[in-house]
Amino acid sequence: MPAPDPAALPLYDRGMVFHQGLPVAMGAVTRINRHRVDLEVGSLGFEAETPVSVDLYPRGDVHAPERRVTGYVEGTDRGLLAIRLER
Repeated sequence: MPAPDPAALPLYDRGMVFHQGLPVAMGAVTRINRHRVDLEVGSLGFEAETPVSVDLYPRGDVHAPERRVTGYVEGTDRGLLAIRLER
């Protein structure tokens, strides 16, 4: 099986989710665009419209976040957390 094209992978591969300023989970970024971030974080029990922020870590062996985004929980399904970003 050929290796995935690096250009097709998300620019960020991990995200730390914060709620009310406290870290609650870290997970893999499965999708990101200017409107939404999806993370594999397991079950957190968040309700829709819960305000959160996410520190995004770039691909590779980097130990410091590169960007912080804020938004609202759009939904959760089977360990995926969908966050609608603020504009």
